[in-house]
Amino acid sequence: MRLKPFVNLWQHLTEPVVELTNADDRIRARFLAQLFLLAALLFGIVLSLRYLLVPDVPQIPLRLLVAWLGAGAIVMPYFIVRRGQIFIAGMVLIIHIMLIIIAQLMLSMSGIAFQTTLTFMLVVILFASHFHSIQLTVIAAILQLLLLCILPFIIPVFTISDMLRGPVPVHLVLSSMIILFSFYRGKIEAAQRELLLESEARFKMVSDFIPNYAFSIQVSPNGAVKNEWVTDEFARITGYSLADANSDVFGKLFHPDDLPRYLESIEQTYRGLGGSGEYRIYTKSGELRWLRISRNVIWDNDTNRLARYYGVAQDITAQKQVASKQLNSAVEDGRLKLVRDFVTAFSHDFRTSLATIETSRYLAEHLVNTARADAAIEKLHSIRRSVNHMSAQLENLNALATLGILKREPCDLHRLIDEVIALHIGKARQNNQLITFEPLDTQLVVTADANEISRALRELLRNALSFTPVGGKVTLRTALTEDDLQISIEDNGVGIAPEHHEKIFELFYRVDSARGIDSGGVGLGLSVAKMIVTAHGGKISLSSTPKSGSTFTIHLPLDD
Repeated sequence: MRLKPFVNLWQHLTEPVVELTNADDRIRARFLAQLFLLAALLFGIVLSLRYLLVPDVPQIPLRLLVAWLGAGAIVMPYFIVRRGQIFIAGMVLIIHIMLIIIAQLMLSMSGIAFQTTLTFMLVVILFASHFHSIQLTVIAAILQLLLLCILPFIIPVFTISDMLRGPVPVHLVLSSMIILFSFYRGKIEAAQRELLLESEARFKMVSDFIPNYAFSIQVSPNGAVKNEWVTDEFARITGYSLADANSDVFGKLFHPDDLPRYLESIEQTYRGLGGSGEYRIYTKSGELRWLRISRNVIWDNDTNRLARYYGVAQDITAQKQVASKQLNSAVEDGRLKLVRDFVTAFSHDFRTSLATIETSRYLAEHLVNTARADAAIEKLHSIRRSVNHMSAQLENLNALATLGILKREPCDLHRLIDEVIALHIGKARQNNQLITFEPLDTQLVVTADANEISRALRELLRNALSFTPVGGKVTLRTALTEDDLQISIEDNGVGIAPEHHEKIFELFYRVDSARGIDSGGVGLGLSVAKMIVTAHGGKISLSSTPKSGSTFTIHLPLDD
C-alpha cells in the first residue's frame, strides 16, 4: 500500500494524453511511454551516477554529456508517443539510438566496441519488430547496415574489411531472421484478427435476432468513464442512437421511480459487485418498457479499483405484460372466489338462523295459545340467540369494512381484558366453564384502538369457549418480553389438528362445518382477530394439540 502513490504517479505520467479508440494502440502507446521514460531515467540518472561514483573509464565529462544528451533525446519520443504518434516516435528513437551508438564508439575506439555496437543495433531491430510495423523494422535494419558501412569513414580506427568480416554479415543474418519471424508473426496476428472479426460478426448477427443489447464500460485510473462499445440493439430497444449512449442519456431514459435503484446498482458495480436488476425505461418515443440489466466486473487487483464492466440489457416487456395479465387474472379469480365463499357461508348461516327464528316463533305462538308460558319463553330465548348471532356476524362484516381506520390512544390492557371477560362470564357459567385471568404484576398501557383490540379478544375468547367442553377451563395471561407484549388465551378443549393450523385464520374457513350457530359461525371471527392485530403491527400465533387444548397468543409491538 505504501507504493500505491508511486504506482499511481507512474501510470499518470505514462497514460496517453489523447483518446485512442483502438485498444492495441492504447496498450502500445502506454508501454512505449513507460519504456521511454524508464530509458530516460536510466541514461540521465543511473548512468550518470555510475560515471560519478565509479570513474574507471576515461573522458568522464564527455561521457556524462553523452548520457545527458541521450536522456534528453529520449524524452522527445516519450512526449510524441503520449500524443498517439507511435510511428513517428519509433523513427525518432531509432535515429537517436544510432547517434548514441556512434558517440559511444567514438569514445571507446576499441575492438570491443564492435560487439557493443552489434548488440545495441540488434536490440533496436527487436524493439522495432515487436512494437512497430514490418516496414519500419526493415527501414531500421537498412539504416543500421548503412551505418555499419559508413562507420570506417567516420571513425578511422575501423576499416571496411573489419566491418565486412564481422558486424555486417552477422547483423544481416540476425536482422533477416528477426524480420522473417516478424513477418510470419504478423500473418498469424492478421489471421487471428480476421477470425475475431468473423466471431464478432456472428455475435452481431445473433444479437440482432434477440431482444438484448450488450455493452462494455471502461473506467480509467483517474475515474473517467468511457462507453467502449454497445450493440445495435440499444437503438432498436430504446429509440436512441448509439451516439446518444455516449452522452448522459440515462437520466431521461430510466423511469424516475427506478432511477435511484439504477444509480445505486452502478455504485455497487464501482465497489466490485456484479448483479442484475429490473428497471422501467421510457423510449425516445415515450413508450414504457422493462429492462433486466446484468453486469460482470473486471477488478484490477494491482490498483484496487474497477477497470471495466460488461453488461447485457434484456427487454422483458413482453414477460412483464404476461405476468401482469396473470396477476390481474389471479386477483380477479380471488375476488370471485371470495364472493362465492361469502355468499355460500352467509346464506347458509343466515338461512339456519332464520329457520331457527321462524320455527321458534311458530312454537312460541302455539305454546302461548296452549298456556305453556315456560316453554314459550325458552323458544323466545332461542330467537334472541339467533338474532344476536346474526348481529355478531354483521358486526364482523362492519369490522372488515372499517379495519383500516384505527383510533389509537393509550389504554389499560388489563382493564380491557377484564371487560372482555365480564361479557362472557355469564355464558361460561351456564356451561359450567371457568374463566381465569393471570395478569402480569405490572400495569400494561398500550397505544392502540381499544375497541378493535377488545373485538379481537372477544373473538378469541368466544372461540375458546365454543371448543371447550362443559366443565372446562379457559385461562388468559399477559407477558412482557424484550421484543413484544403478549396476551395468551389457553383452553383445555378439543384442540386443533396440525393440518388446520395454517388455514385457521383464512376467511370463511371452519374446522367443523357441521357445528351449529351456538358454537360456530361463518368463519370470520379468527380472521377478524388476526386482521385487527396485524393492523396494529402485531401477529397471532397458535399452539394446539388434538384433545389437549389450544393456545392463541397475541403479540403486540412495544411502544417507544
